[in-house]
Amino acid sequence: MKSLVNEFSWSKSRDGTFLECPRQYWFQYYGAWGGWEVGADPRTREIYILKQLKTRQMWVGERVHTAVERTLRNLSASDKPLAIDAEEIIRITIEEMRLDFKSSRSGIYRSHPKSCGLIEHEYRMPVTRQQWREAAATAERCLRNFYGSELFREIGASSVFRWPATPSTPTRGGARRPNRSAPSR
Repeated sequence: MKSLVNEFSWSKSRDGTFLECPRQYWFQYYGAWGGWEVGADPRTREIYILKQLKTRQMWVGERVHTAVERTLRNLSASDKPLAIDAEEIIRITIEEMRLDFKSSRSGIYRSHPKSCGLIEHEYRMPVTRQQWREAAATAERCLRNFYGSELFREIGASSVFRWPATPSTPTRGGARRPNRSAPSR
């Protein structure tokens, strides 16, 4: 496997970060680099771990996004319409969240920094069981809303959507818009 290299690059957002605070820029783009490696020095590891922490709200959004993305990729890769079992997707997502929660609460992210680490656990923030349940309920509600939406029914019934495979994506009216993930020519 080719090793990753942290090469210098510049962008509008990097420029803004640098102008706001050079130290923030360094931590954001260079300080954590390689912190996921087994042999990373302790400071780099710590910077990486802290940078990867997320709030429970961010975690819910990430899990919902991952479930939806997985579904859309499956639909895009299929030659015929797929039957989507929203209840099964919700069950799997909530189970993944339970595993993330247990892993984070036990601090696994400290030895396996690519696993889920929640700010609330790292800083021992008081969060009630009810608040954790509400986070799971929010994920479930978001997934139900997506899978019950008219847009999702249209996507699921369409054989036209092949996002990654085409240089442009069809819109509902048949016009084409650029696919931002496709390589530009």
